[in-house]
Amino acid sequence: MGRNVIFGVGRHLFGEGGDPRKLRTLFYTCVGAALGLTIVSFIVQDQFGNIGLFKGPRKESSPQASTLNTRTYRGAIKPNGSANLTLSRIDIGNLGLVDMNDRGDYLFLEPPSDLPNQNFIHKFNGKSALYSPPNATARLQLTTGGKIVERRGPMQLSAVGRGEPASVASLPFSRPFFRSRPGDDGSEIRIQFESIDHKPNYFLLVDKQGLRVKTMFTSSLPIELLETDPKGSIFMRQRNDSPAASIEILLSYKNGKVETIPMPSNYFDIDRITSTGKQFAGTFGSRTSVEPMRSFRLINSAWSELPIPTGFEFSYVQKVFEDGLILGFVSDKNQEKTKQVIWDGDKVAILNDMPAWPKLGQFSFVSRATRRGDIYVRNVLNTESGAGDNYLLHVARN
Repeated sequence: MGRNVIFGVGRHLFGEGGDPRKLRTLFYTCVGAALGLTIVSFIVQDQFGNIGLFKGPRKESSPQASTLNTRTYRGAIKPNGSANLTLSRIDIGNLGLVDMNDRGDYLFLEPPSDLPNQNFIHKFNGKSALYSPPNATARLQLTTGGKIVERRGPMQLSAVGRGEPASVASLPFSRPFFRSRPGDDGSEIRIQFESIDHKPNYFLLVDKQGLRVKTMFTSSLPIELLETDPKGSIFMRQRNDSPAASIEILLSYKNGKVETIPMPSNYFDIDRITSTGKQFAGTFGSRTSVEPMRSFRLINSAWSELPIPTGFEFSYVQKVFEDGLILGFVSDKNQEKTKQVIWDGDKVAILNDMPAWPKLGQFSFVSRATRRGDIYVRNVLNTESGAGDNYLLHVARN
């Protein structure tokens, strides 16, 4: 039928007595184009810009969904009181935060000026210095030791999701796109896809300025980097999409050894993981059961669910601090009402209710955080345009 349609179009273009060679050329051109589009539709970029036959991450649902969530979930654990915390503001004036690390080093961007190049303020070891990058378009990042390096790929220090969010309010709910912080020698941990003998292979490796220094782990199933901690552990999500079931497996790598970390009962999807090497927490959800999106901390190899304040259904972790506090947020089941929280054991503090939290915006959320307790808050003044301002805050236990 398709062949008849093509030749019918050809006769319309070239006439009933048209050259048959032109008709055959038209036919094979159309077939070739259709075949090419089919092949391209299967070839996508992974999150690190590598090309391969890879099924990309599923799109996250919008919190502004037209159909409200009417499901009934099991009850949440209630907190045993409010955590006793101090939330204070760090005065950064009108500087924009480019990056910050767990040591307490910062890289700020000065407001736009008439100068040809933008200037940066580098706060390192308690001292401030002006920094002008040699490359005006460089994407800068701090190393673990506080040095400035040029990032070769996309910056992803915040918990901003992959893909195109439906709205500003949907940003916190998207799966974080984690990328390891480079060492002072420029090396970083990443995952690379390669097709070997027409079979997919995923490599966990150490990369230094585009060169593979060391391969640590190889998987025939898709793997994705979730977290690296100061104690040398690397956490990955491995996905097994089979016709029978679609599940995710939580893996850890350290000193040449790969281990599987059992997930909480009845959970099969890993949303996010955070670790200090001593404290470990994660958020899990399931597409194949009625379990709600909930967060847990790992204590003596057993998962303990984090409590949720009254009026909320889901919980998400963002960062475990060095002192054991856990940063995250809670939401209702339609993801329309959210609050930033700190868990301290079985107690919870709502950061939005504290005096230092920005109050004048329509929506505010933590976009970046460090293990030392620094949090960078995006305060959205207009949810349609996304316009707003930013605040650098510090969380500490009293």
